[in-house]
Amino acid sequence: MEVYADNLIENLNRLCKPQITIGEFRPQISSAMSRLPDYANLRMRMCRYVSLPQQARRMPGQVNHILDHGYAHLLQVLNPRTTVLTVHDVIPILAGRGKIRGAKLNGRRWLSEWTARYYKRARRIIAVSECTKSDLVKHCGCDSERISVIYPGIDSTFFRDKRPEKREYRNSFGLPHLGVKLVLITGQEFYKNQIVSLRVMEALRERYGHSIWLVRLGRRNPEWDREIERSSVQNQIFYLQDLPSDK
Repeated sequence: MEVYADNLIENLNRLCKPQITIGEFRPQISSAMSRLPDYANLRMRMCRYVSLPQQARRMPGQVNHILDHGYAHLLQVLNPRTTVLTVHDVIPILAGRGKIRGAKLNGRRWLSEWTARYYKRARRIIAVSECTKSDLVKHCGCDSERISVIYPGIDSTFFRDKRPEKREYRNSFGLPHLGVKLVLITGQEFYKNQIVSLRVMEALRERYGHSIWLVRLGRRNPEWDREIERSSVQNQIFYLQDLPSDK
C-alpha cells in the first residue's frame, strides 16, 4: 500500500500543482499505545480502531482519499461527502464466508466485515478491477453507480528492458541466467495463494523442465516449508529477503 500511496502522491503533485495542495497523513503510534502488548495483534488493532480515528478527526483536508479499504472505518470521522475510498479486494470477507475454495480460515473475519459497512458512506469508491467492483456490489451492497474502476499503475521500474542491466542484477543476487524465466511471488498472507503457486510451478516443470524458476520475496513460514519438502520444484526456488523496492 505504501508503494501505491507514494506513486499516487508523486503523480498528483506532478499533475495538479499549484492548483491543488496534496497533503499526506500517516498515523502516529502514541506512547500509550506503544506500551500495549503485541499479543494477537492487540497493539495494531487498538491503534487502527481507536487511536487512528482520533488522529484523523483533526485532519483539515477539503477532499480526503482513504487509500486502503482496511481503514474505511475512518468514514466515521471524515466527511463522507468529500471522501473517496480505494478498495483493492474483499478477499478476507469472502474467505471468511467460505466463498473461496482452498482458503482455510477459522470463521468469519468480523472486523473486516464491520469495516466494510462503511464502504457505502464514501462519496466515491475506486475499485482496482472489475472483479473487485462486482464483489463490492454483490457481497457488500455497494451502489455500482458510485464505483469507478481504475487499474493500478505500473511503476517504470518494471519496464526496464536492458539486457546488460538484467544480467547484472541476476548475477548480484545469484539468480539463474537470462534464459531462465522467473516467476515472482511475495507476501505471507493466506490470500497470496502461495501453496497454489507451488502446484502451478509443478505443472510448469512437467511442461518446461528447468527453464522456469520461482522467486519468493519475503520470509518463509512453516506451512510453506512443509509443502516444499514434498514438492518436485524445491530445487527451482530462490528466496530473496529484505529487498529494497527499487531493486
